[in-house]
Amino acid sequence: MQEVGGSIPPGSTTLRPSGYAWRSHAMSESTLTPMWYVYIIRSTNFPEQEYIGATADLKRRIPEHHAGKSTHTAKFKPWELI
Repeated sequence: MQEVGGSIPPGSTTLRPSGYAWRSHAMSESTLTPMWYVYIIRSTNFPEQEYIGATADLKRRIPEHHAGKSTHTAKFKPWELI
């Protein structure tokens, strides 16, 4: 076998799905961590204005931006999810 250079030794990583999709047989539902969303919204009235946010509840967070509950996005509402 030929050695390949790099900062991560071969065979040292494991790929697995993120969020709720992956679970070990030994894990219970209460030990799962929630999936987080990173999102970009763009102002409908000021298209040059964009906002990047992160949330565990995207269905709740977008209406909060529309309602003006975020001081960073209130003056550029309404928003569209990109």
